[in-house]
Amino acid sequence: MPVTVNAKGVKHRKIGMLPHFLKGLFCSLKESDRLAIEAVRHNSYENALQALAVNPFVPSLNKARDFLDRAIRQEGFVLH
Repeated sequence: MPVTVNAKGVKHRKIGMLPHFLKGLFCSLKESDRLAIEAVRHNSYENALQALAVNPFVPSLNKARDFLDRAIRQEGFVLH
């Protein structure tokens, strides 16, 4: 959120409505974050895979699965 900071304090500035394509992007990222948190809380492979799959920067489910499996092997994560 853009703000103005001066001697009087901090005041947020209105920026108007987000373009629809950005709103969709932010919603996808927020859901990805939510699923990642659930994956950590429950040591859940399924939630971790879903978190990657809904992330708009991950190009495919196969890439998400490959990345997750490699991270588990390399970092020693224990997911159920």
